[in-house]
Amino acid sequence: MKRIAIIIVAIVLIASPLYAASITDAVRPLGHLKYSVAVEDNYIFDRDIKKPADRTKFDLEKTNQVYGKLSLGLTPYLNVYGKLGVSNGGDIKTTEPATSKEVKIETDYGFLGGFGVSGAKELSEGWKVGLDAQFNWWRVDVDKITHNGTKATNVSGKIEDFEIQGTPFVTKKFDIPIYSWTANPYLGVKFSYFRTETDKHIKYRNETSTNIESGWTLKGDNYVGIVVGSDLQINPNIALQVEGRFIDETAITAGAVYRF
Repeated sequence: MKRIAIIIVAIVLIASPLYAASITDAVRPLGHLKYSVAVEDNYIFDRDIKKPADRTKFDLEKTNQVYGKLSLGLTPYLNVYGKLGVSNGGDIKTTEPATSKEVKIETDYGFLGGFGVSGAKELSEGWKVGLDAQFNWWRVDVDKITHNGTKATNVSGKIEDFEIQGTPFVTKKFDIPIYSWTANPYLGVKFSYFRTETDKHIKYRNETSTNIESGWTLKGDNYVGIVVGSDLQINPNIALQVEGRFIDETAITAGAVYRF
């Protein structure tokens, strides 16, 4: 029965739509010179972007990131970590600056990297307060462009995004005696700075065979968001994790971690 329950929980987490970056295993410090490896899938349904002056809209949706994370405990309360993986640049719905015609931009997957520091300190039995701070960067190629409802040709361009964020949080440990599991639900406030820009200007030929070139450097429209999530320790080494983020972005992350 215990094995069946573990499989069910794993399937639910892995099958969930999975994107900013999560704080996940920050709620449980590793300990001095102990380390862990994790795999996470991170999915942003949408992110608020400050509308540029030369366009009538700019919507960023459906960004997906898959990465591995290696963490090391520096002290009993403090971890450092690095990330390597892949990310797409999402779907961008905007308008052509000169004509205000609708433009949809789709991107390939490209390299993602990041690093961070996290820590948590127990205040009273089961209660901890902590902080996670991290930097994430990804760079992708433009794959397809639809201009005014028609597929564009001769498409090229690169997009580069990065985010800096800090998240103070509070967490409470709960024991689940029936399976000898423990859960650590947490709630935090995320402060973030996000920027997206064209590393190489986007070029394409529209339905009238006109060559178009455009670019941007844009920031997120909101700098504060809410983070809620939990880890589920199913044995001394393995934990499953899920997290949602709201306001500045609508996103969810799920993954698993192995602590050595």
